[in-house]
Amino acid sequence: MKTDHPTPPIRAGFTLLEVVIMISVMGIIMGVGTPVLIAGYQSFLLGTAIQDADARARLAIERMLRELRTASTASLPAAGTRSTLTFTNQDGSSITYTFSAGLSQLTRGGVVLAENVTGSFVVTDNPDRTTTNPNTLVVINLTITVSGQSIQLVSGVVARNP
Repeated sequence: MKTDHPTPPIRAGFTLLEVVIMISVMGIIMGVGTPVLIAGYQSFLLGTAIQDADARARLAIERMLRELRTASTASLPAAGTRSTLTFTNQDGSSITYTFSAGLSQLTRGGVVLAENVTGSFVVTDNPDRTTTNPNTLVVINLTITVSGQSIQLVSGVVARNP
């Protein structure tokens, strides 16, 4: 007499050994990939911070140049390098720009225009300054520093109003 034994069902799935090997391989891949992803993210953040600081500094320089173009030449200080520049614009208003070395800020009348910056104003008398050409050159040196990365911006302007 023959008895039929039911065949055990075929079980689909992974063995414990296969799961352990898969977890080990995934751990190695994550261990190698994570530092690369973190470095990429940090580079993105640094690039964004530098771009933001650069944009603010360029905007501040453009504003200074625009106001210095309309400054009264007589109100500009004597030739020399300084961290504060005070002059009178065409409306008769006194304007003061200051590089605060301790705070690394550029301010206009106490209002912060740019941060993480150092710099100076260089006022140069025109070598052929006469009554017909009384213009004075003002050069703005500005250095932006973000996380050890520095960008230098230099621009000059000649006041148009005697």
